[in-house]
Amino acid sequence: MKDRLVRRLQSEISIIVDDQKAWFAPYLGGVDRKSGDYYRKLAQNLKRTLVFNNGLSLIGLLQSCLDYALNDTTKIGGMFEALKTQLRFQSGRKVLETVREHPTFAKTVRRVRMGG
Repeated sequence: MKDRLVRRLQSEISIIVDDQKAWFAPYLGGVDRKSGDYYRKLAQNLKRTLVFNNGLSLIGLLQSCLDYALNDTTKIGGMFEALKTQLRFQSGRKVLETVREHPTFAKTVRRVRMGG
């Protein structure tokens, strides 16, 4: 799962630290607070995964990235723009469906919905 993200996004990341920071923290002024928090957490986890190699819940991260790329109409620059360009591929919807059906992911979603 992680390999899919790394292969598609690694070339988009600058080696210059300030550019990396900007790429992972684009301007979110056009989104509401709740959505902004979600996007910031997604960006933080993707950075942990791609830059520091210690991201959390890789299946959930892949699902969130694919869902943004394929279904979210919010226009955000930086890494979010890269998600749209790099994760819109021919079998992307099939991969998203497979990830959503993964037992670990489904269990996590149920736990979050139930408040646990």
